[in-house]
Amino acid sequence: MSKDIRGVLLLDTYCSNKCLFCDGREQASASEVKKQEIKVLRNIFEFKKKNKKIIEISGGDPIDYKNIIELIKYLKGLEFKVQLSTHGNRLGDENFCNKLISTKIDKLRIPLYGSNEKIHDAVTGNSGSFKSVVKGIEKIKSETNIDVQISSLILENNKNDLIDLVKLVNSLKVSDFYFSIPFVKRNDYSFYVPNRKLAPYIKKIYNYIVENKYNIRFMEIPYCVFGVIDERIDNFTPPPDAGDSQPFGEFKSEFRFFMP
Repeated sequence: MSKDIRGVLLLDTYCSNKCLFCDGREQASASEVKKQEIKVLRNIFEFKKKNKKIIEISGGDPIDYKNIIELIKYLKGLEFKVQLSTHGNRLGDENFCNKLISTKIDKLRIPLYGSNEKIHDAVTGNSGSFKSVVKGIEKIKSETNIDVQISSLILENNKNDLIDLVKLVNSLKVSDFYFSIPFVKRNDYSFYVPNRKLAPYIKKIYNYIVENKYNIRFMEIPYCVFGVIDERIDNFTPPPDAGDSQPFGEFKSEFRFFMP
């Protein structure tokens, strides 16, 4: 699908998670929320003039924005297809979930970091987030035709849980699923699995996916980690020559690539 038909709205008013790899977001002031709302409205008018067809709502985290239901209804009234990228915590609230379903939203993008609450909640820093997200996904998949995409970052916390996570996603009847790796902020590598140590976990989950013929993708992970080039691997960036794209110190890969 061409990116020319897609517009992105960013809402950064609050995030109820405190993820390992993210600074989180405290509640924005009323004046800051108002500024963001004005910017969002201006973007909507611009997207309409440019004949955009799809609106992606993202940020940190848009589902925690107090007027998210009204915003989605407004966008649907303008005949946009609407996608929401969110941690999904509020989906466990049946009243909120019913309101979201009533907007006729087209797609939800939701991360799951583990096959159980111990792993997922440790990553999100939010007790109860796993149960809430899974409950919401189950409801949406059983009662609606809303598309659901699940993603997961491969971390120290879940590197041994990847197969069980795939089994969970499959049990939720979600077929759109991909793995990726996190960015590192503030030189905090506590959750990060460096590429030179990633291969055993990647190869194990990759082989499992191939054997079971699952259509699961891998994003932003170098081909060298897999040892193969496969359509499941979405990585169009040439591998780094152990240079600026690599982390520093003990996490830096030792091997070098020689590009033709």
